[in-house]
Amino acid sequence: MVAAEKASPAVVSIVAAQEVERRANPFGGDPLFDDFFRDFFQPFQQRQTEQSLGSGVVIRPDGYVLTNEHVVIQAGKIQVQLADDRKLNARLVGADSDSDLAVLKVDDPKSLPYLPLGSSDDLMTGETMIAIGNPFVPAPLKGNHRGLPLRSSTKLNHYPIFLTKW
Repeated sequence: MVAAEKASPAVVSIVAAQEVERRANPFGGDPLFDDFFRDFFQPFQQRQTEQSLGSGVVIRPDGYVLTNEHVVIQAGKIQVQLADDRKLNARLVGADSDSDLAVLKVDDPKSLPYLPLGSSDDLMTGETMIAIGNPFVPAPLKGNHRGLPLRSSTKLNHYPIFLTKW
């Protein structure tokens, strides 16, 4: 797991927040109460903050982060947590829904640990890969996964696989 130890400082957790307005009902959406009281009470709008969690990887020392587009696309605020527990605000600088990839930019006066993008041409079929990251815990987790098939039912089949070298 030397490769995972070397790569993990560049793996980040991402929290994306979005303010949304929802139609609220004082009776909690119970169909019986809705039918009975709909003529007496008007539904009202309620503002809520929704959060998306994800992980990503720093791909340049000046703060560019590669992550999934669906995590950050409608976010009003994006925060990136580094492996050393620093939290930095980020902004979306590019996204592609077909490949579900997004690029974020964080500003930090320090050079960040990063993993440069590699090429799938350098790999052989059946070669071991390492997946690092877990959006459901504050610090990234490490894992070793072998032989995970690509999802054949997505639009991703015509895109090259993005890999990192260390």
